[in-house]
Amino acid sequence: MGDQYAYRRGASGDLDQEVYFLEGTLLRPQVIAGSFEDFMVNEFLRNARDPYDELTIEAVQRRGPIDMGNHWVYVPSIALGGTESIDNVIEMPAVTAMTFAGDVASALRASRPGTSPTGVTSWTDDHGRARLKVVFA
Repeated sequence: MGDQYAYRRGASGDLDQEVYFLEGTLLRPQVIAGSFEDFMVNEFLRNARDPYDELTIEAVQRRGPIDMGNHWVYVPSIALGGTESIDNVIEMPAVTAMTFAGDVASALRASRPGTSPTGVTSWTDDHGRARLKVVFA
């Protein structure tokens, strides 16, 4: 549902020890494993064999497997007031989904206190990528 994993590379190009889980709405980092090896065994491979996210399980049951280049995303985004329901899930190219999630998360972090999101507009950046601008009132 747009959740991602991340890690940092050190100055020498080596991987830092920790692997992060970035939930798909606001992309807040949470350490999920102390090393890449632990992540592969205890999260990635375990989740591939036996997924634990109930909505992911329901989506596969109702819609079938998803293409590896795509993500399922909530429309509207939960971060913008959407509801966490399988009825609000669509399939989208992964790069677009990750870009949109970053656009929404960045806009919400930069918003002024006392304002609320009222909508989104789409635009295309200088690299030809679809982007979102969150509108506040």
